[in-house]
Amino acid sequence: TQRRLPPFRIGQRVAPHPPGERIDRDRLAALLQANGYVRTETVRDAGEFAVRGGLVDLFPSGEDQGLRLDFFGDEIESVRSFDPATQRTTGIVEGGFTLLPASEALLDEESIKRFRSRYREKFGATATGDPIYQAVSDGRRLAGLDHWLPLFEDRLATLFDHVSDDDIIVRDAGDAGAAEARFEAIADYYENRVRAKSSDPANYRPLEPATLYLSPEEWQGLITDRPMHLATPFHEPVSPTVIDFELDAARDFAPERSQNANVYEGVVAHVANLRRAKKKVVLASYSRGSRERLKGLLADHGLAKVAVTEGWQEGLGAAAG
Repeated sequence: TQRRLPPFRIGQRVAPHPPGERIDRDRLAALLQANGYVRTETVRDAGEFAVRGGLVDLFPSGEDQGLRLDFFGDEIESVRSFDPATQRTTGIVEGGFTLLPASEALLDEESIKRFRSRYREKFGATATGDPIYQAVSDGRRLAGLDHWLPLFEDRLATLFDHVSDDDIIVRDAGDAGAAEARFEAIADYYENRVRAKSSDPANYRPLEPATLYLSPEEWQGLITDRPMHLATPFHEPVSPTVIDFELDAARDFAPERSQNANVYEGVVAHVANLRRAKKKVVLASYSRGSRERLKGLLADHGLAKVAVTEGWQEGLGAAAG
């Protein structure tokens, strides 16, 4: 439902950097900032970069690890990967690297000029004292800059402009309700910000929802015109238009929560039922730390014989054993 950069605009900011490329570090730093990267002392998260003498650390969008560029003068002598958590080098990157934008709000000379002009036109000459106006005028990035994206760009696109006619799109069964709730939330947030602005003129100056988001009518028109597959949690007879993937929704432990029952006991009982039915059981966690906590909690409630694995294929093998 959110309007976004057109594909050609993102393509303008995709920059391949081959091995041995000559680029001034100050110019590289300016390029990174214009593409949405934030300068820090130590690179920890995606979208950050740091300049330390002859080294430039950056964490590009779409990468699992950071990159450490070793300069000899103005030449990139080597590129190494590193773990942001430990800051230790993990390998050599052959063939250079590709720099992708880290933000949709691109701060180049033209976009800054467009923003300044449109911000004054939209909110008046007195708005030039706003922190957001001052920051953009100086080429600095503030949190939430994407909220004013329409002021930076000549036009915005939709998600459907980023996919081809041959791409397969699957709609979730509950997407209609989710979209309705989303549109209601957008309207509520805007009204709250308008009220806050009326009580404090120097407060956040919001743009109308239609400039940032699709309207409900636009959204409905797009999903009506575009061929899509609709997922359903119900079992239907297989036909030329119905494919059964033999998947069921995950067990919902809402009944246990509503009765203030022990959820972990419910999980252990459910796993036991699945095992008796000769089913393979794989429990997934967001991180190693959460995996260890979950393993300990389930063990305290009687879940024994649990194998710890690092990936899907390894997990399937362990579940079959």
